[in-house]
Amino acid sequence: MQPGQDCSSNITKWDCKVAKESDEASMTKRHAVEALDNSLCDIMDRPRLPFGGKTMVFGGDSRQVLPVIRKGTRSQIVAASLRKSYIWESMAHLKLVRNMTAQSDPWFA
Repeated sequence: MQPGQDCSSNITKWDCKVAKESDEASMTKRHAVEALDNSLCDIMDRPRLPFGGKTMVFGGDSRQVLPVIRKGTRSQIVAASLRKSYIWESMAHLKLVRNMTAQSDPWFA
């Protein structure tokens, strides 16, 4: 991208981009993901589609790592999690059932 160039022209050319390159998206506060959703909907001019119709990939185990809320109560921490977001229901949820590393590496198991 060149200085002064409109970033929305580059975003509209995306087919699929990974927004979160971390395997712990469950630590991300829902407000950050919702802000990303709102921004992409505005940029793509597709307000009815999650993330403006762009494919997003998030990874993590929401039962393992919760977002950090300084001096937060249990209910505040849970309320800040991605699972409590309005976006959660529109996401496809895939579960990994086989540990591929343990199968190929006897030292790992």
